[in-house]
Amino acid sequence: MPFQVKILFASDIHGSEYVFRKALNAAKMYKVNYLIFGGDIFSKDFVPVIDKGSSKFVEGKEVQISQLEESSKVSGKTPLLMREEEFQEAIKNKKYMTSLIVRELEGQASRWVKVFHEKMNGSNIETLWNLGNDDPLELDEYLSGLGIEIAEGKVRELGDLKVVSSGYVNPTPFGTYRELPDSTLFLRLDSMFKEVSEGPSSLTPTRLQLTPS
Repeated sequence: MPFQVKILFASDIHGSEYVFRKALNAAKMYKVNYLIFGGDIFSKDFVPVIDKGSSKFVEGKEVQISQLEESSKVSGKTPLLMREEEFQEAIKNKKYMTSLIVRELEGQASRWVKVFHEKMNGSNIETLWNLGNDDPLELDEYLSGLGIEIAEGKVRELGDLKVVSSGYVNPTPFGTYRELPDSTLFLRLDSMFKEVSEGPSSLTPTRLQLTPS
C-alpha cells in the first residue's frame, strides 16, 4: 500500500499576508507532511502613493500610509511609495515601473520569509515554494538568496508521490511575467514529465479554502 501523505496546497495568495499566515497555521493545525505554495504568492495589485515628505497622497488626496499598509495585509493591494518624479517616469516607462514593483516585492518577500521561519521553526513540515505567472522572475533569485529553494522546473519526491513544478502559463491578455506559447509550454512540461516514472500512487485530496474574511 502506498505511503499515506497529507499535503496542504496553497496558491493565488496574491500578497495577502493574512492568507499566507493562515496557510502556515493550517499546515501545523492539520499536521500535514508537506506544504506547497503553488504560485502567485506575492502582490499583483498596487496603489501608487506619492511621497511628499511628511505627507503622502493617492490621486491628489492625502492618506495615512500606515492605514494603507495595514489594509494591504488582508487585501494584498500594496501601496507603492514613490516620489513625484518617480511616478512620472513610471507612467512613461513600463520597465521602470516594473523595477519599482520588484523592489517593493523583495521587501514583501523578506518579511514573509521571516514570518515563515518564525511560524515553522521546529516543525517537521517540508515546504515547497513555486512562483506563478503573476510573480516577477526576479523573485526566484531573490528568494534563493534568502535560503528558499524554488521548485520551478524540478521534480520533487513527496513520500511515494512525485510533483512536477512549473509556474508558467500560456499567453494571457494581461502580459504577465511567466508566459510561453502553447507549443513551448507543452515541450517544457513534457520533458519534465519524462523524469517521472510510471507507478501506482494514491492521494485523496481535501479542499481547504483560505480567504480573507
